[in-house]
Amino acid sequence: MSDGLVLKFSLRDMGMGRTIQEVADRIEQPQKMLSEIGMVMLSSIKRNFQEGGRPVPWKPSARAIAQHGQTLVDTRRLEKSINMRVYQNRVWVGTNLIYAAIHHFGGTIDKTVQVKGYTRIYKKSDMKFKSNGKWYYPISHVASHSRHINTTIPERPYMMLQDEDWETIKQTGYDYLIPVQGIPEGGAV
Repeated sequence: MSDGLVLKFSLRDMGMGRTIQEVADRIEQPQKMLSEIGMVMLSSIKRNFQEGGRPVPWKPSARAIAQHGQTLVDTRRLEKSINMRVYQNRVWVGTNLIYAAIHHFGGTIDKTVQVKGYTRIYKKSDMKFKSNGKWYYPISHVASHSRHINTTIPERPYMMLQDEDWETIKQTGYDYLIPVQGIPEGGAV
């Protein structure tokens, strides 16, 4: 187009050059956004534990029924083990506990385990006795032995996000990538 009239236009002419560069920089370094998304994920998973499963409640465990407690939260070890790692261009949320997957997906455990010998102390108040002015609890010695375990654990999906979480994650990404303060007045992206 060497002859005639040439009209040249660029985003810089609209004052968008700085905004586009800022968006490009944010795309290159998304760790802050990924960290915020990871926090949304952690919060949702924690809520799954608090509500005993959602949107479908988990089947109560025998321990929870017997102790009038909550399923999967006896010691809270599983819930507390869930953590987040932000990498260059992704975020991982998970746990390294060996038993985590069977509680999430369910399954059958059928194996024989070795139990080391130990001393059992019975601390129920009605079983203690007094001798020479001191209270003692009865003890017994349990020899090492093997024990067969055959049990089925129902599926209790706790590592999952809800529909509303996806909307929050999308909005987090949008808010991060589109810097409102960089848009010139009357301009549009």
